[in-house]
This record gives sequence, structure tokens and C-alpha cells, in this order.
Amino acid sequence: MREYGVNPHEIIYRYSRAGQGLKLPSSYYALIRDPEVLLTYVYRGSIGQAFTVSPREYRGRIADLLNLDLGVISNRALFYAFLNAFYRSLGLIKNTIHCRSPEPVKCGMELAKYILSSYGVGKRVLHVGYQLAHIEYLAYYLRDNLRSY
Repeated sequence: MREYGVNPHEIIYRYSRAGQGLKLPSSYYALIRDPEVLLTYVYRGSIGQAFTVSPREYRGRIADLLNLDLGVISNRALFYAFLNAFYRSLGLIKNTIHCRSPEPVKCGMELAKYILSSYGVGKRVLHVGYQLAHIEYLAYYLRDNLRSY
């Protein structure tokens, strides 16, 4: 972390948001129905998000967050939301903010198109997480070659 100029003793915090504010295109999204919450970290101006059914407050040092027990669901959400913000702040990843209506449908179509053009038909795909538009379009194009977790 030091190579990126990160102080492990820096204090960070997170906030949460209900899914209704995202104006998603369908009530099938877990964020609309509850109990899921979208955790958000802002780190050095970069936003990272993660979903959880077990939100909790966190205000503390980066070093302590990185040492949380990831076997605890509420800790995993804190960890991944921060990790997304951190990696985005370094320019290592992008697209760390959840889609808003009507973006999920467009995203699902683009994902399916990207996978097919990059890897061809017949490849098996594992989709981790529940993003309804992703699943709908991947299932349509990949059929039996899609597994979702």
C-alpha cells in the first residue's frame, strides 16, 4: 500500500443507500424489494459500491478494515465497497458505481455482446452476483452455458 502513497492509519467511512433512489427498471431487482442496501465508499474522490443484506456502520482505519473477518457478511460488503473505491482511485478499475435506469438493460446487452465477440459461442460463463439485466441477456444468448451464483 505504501507504494501507492496510502496511509494505512487513514480514517475512512462509508454510507449506505436504499435501491429506490436508483430508479431501476423492474421490481425484480433486490435493491428495490429490500432487504439489500448499496454500501458506498468515497476514497480520494473515487466511489466504490457493494451490495449487502447486512449493512453496518464503519468509521475506522484502512488497516483495520483490511483485517476484518471476511467470513462475516457485513464485513465482506465493507471490504469490497472500499476495495472498489481504492482500486478506482488508483486507476486500476472503472465502473465501480451501480447502474441507474435504464443503464442496467444496456449494460446487460453490452456484456453479452462482449462475451460472445471475445470468447465465441459455446464457452461456459459464471456470473457472480445478481444483476437481473446481466442474467437475462446472458441466459438468452448463452442458454445452458451460463451459471449464476
